[in-house]
Amino acid sequence: MDDDIARQLAIRDRLRRRMEAQRTPEERLAAMNKLQRACWERLQQNPEGLARFMRRNIRKRAIDVRPEWLDA
Repeated sequence: MDDDIARQLAIRDRLRRRMEAQRTPEERLAAMNKLQRACWERLQQNPEGLARFMRRNIRKRAIDVRPEWLDA
């Protein structure tokens, strides 16, 4: 049973890689932009999740000065 599932997943993955390889760079960029827009819209629907994302994002980019409003 597990071998059958693994085989089916391998077939699916090969097909997806083959389909992706046939797409143009412009198509791949458009798909990525669409995904990012959808993710951003989803984040904005959840204020708590958006706040966490922004804190984590700022923390990763911070050099040494932490904004005061971040601790509020």
